[in-house]
Amino acid sequence: MKEKQRCKWCNLKNPLYIKYHDEEWCIPNFDEHYLFEMLILESFQAGLSWECVLNKRESFREAFDEFDINKICNYNEEKVKELLENKNIIRNKLKVNASINNAKIFKEIQKEFGSFYKYLSTFYDGKTIYELGKTTSKLSDNISKDLQKRGMKFVGSTIIYSYLQAIGIISSHDKECFLYKKGGKMKKERHQNKMAVFLILTRQNNGKTEILLQERYNTGYMDGKYDAACSGHVEKGESFSMALVREAKEEIDLTIDEKDLKLVQLIHSYKEDYINVFFTTNKYVGTPKIMEPTKCNSLEWFDIKNLPENIFPRVKNVLINMDNGLLYDDADFTHQTDILSNK
Repeated sequence: MKEKQRCKWCNLKNPLYIKYHDEEWCIPNFDEHYLFEMLILESFQAGLSWECVLNKRESFREAFDEFDINKICNYNEEKVKELLENKNIIRNKLKVNASINNAKIFKEIQKEFGSFYKYLSTFYDGKTIYELGKTTSKLSDNISKDLQKRGMKFVGSTIIYSYLQAIGIISSHDKECFLYKKGGKMKKERHQNKMAVFLILTRQNNGKTEILLQERYNTGYMDGKYDAACSGHVEKGESFSMALVREAKEEIDLTIDEKDLKLVQLIHSYKEDYINVFFTTNKYVGTPKIMEPTKCNSLEWFDIKNLPENIFPRVKNVLINMDNGLLYDDADFTHQTDILSNK
C-alpha cells in the first residue's frame, strides 16, 4: 500500500508530528479553549521550531493547569517560579510572563466581542483562506498589530500567521500532500510581488548627519539587527508614500508630510518576491518613540559615518547605493548579506 504523502515540513519519524499534521493542522477548530491553548503554545514557539513545542505539549498542559484561562490569569510569582523550574517545558521568563498577560487580554477580548473567534471574525469573511509559501500576510499583520495594541506579547505577524494555520483559518498544505484538496480547491492566482516601504530618517547634530535606527525584536527575522527607523507593508489602496506616512505614525509616533519624502532606493529582491522602497527625510513633527515595544528594542541616532556593526545588511547596502547615486537595485538580499558581511 502506497504511503500517504505529507507536507515537506512534517517529520515522518515523529508520530506526534504526523498526528498533528493529519488531524489538526489547518483543520478549522474554533472552540474557545482550543483557540486559547494554541495561542499560548504558538507564543512559546517564537525563535524555536513548532516540533519542539509540540513534543512538550502534554507537559505544557500539565504545567499550565490544562490551559484553564481563569487559573492562568491568577498565576502569582510562586507559580511563575515553579514554571521556570519545570524542565519539561520551555523555561523562558519573558514567555511565561507573557502567557499570563496574554490570558488576561484574551479574556478581555472575549468579554468585548462575546468570544475570541468573533473577534477574529472581524478581520476576515469567515471563509477558509487557501494559500501557500507565506509566513505572514495582511491578515496576520492586522491581527498582530491589534493584539499588540491591546498589550499582548510574542504575537508578531509570523507567530499569528502560524496560529491562523493551526486553527484552520488559513490552509497551507503542500500541493503534493494528501490533504491539499481536503478543504477545497486552491485559487489560481497571478504572481504578485509583496511590497514594503522603509524610512531613512536623518537629522543634523553638531555639523554631523545622523540616522535613526531601530533594533529589531521578536519579529522572527534578523532580530538584534539595527534596521531602518520604521517600515511596513503597503496595504490595498495605498501609495508607497501613503504607507510610509502611516507606518511612521504607528511605529515611531512621527507626523510626516508625503511631499517631504524623497525616494532614494527601489530594490527588487527577486528571490524573496519583494519590492522594497526606501524614502528619506529630515522633516518631521514630534519626537521619535517606540510605539510597538514587542517588535523594537530601542531607537537610536547614529553618526551616518560610524554605523553599528550589527546594522541590517539591506540598510547598509541602501546607504552605499545612496552615496553612489544608485536608485535601483535588483540584487538578491541573500547575496547582498554575504557581500556586506565580508566588508
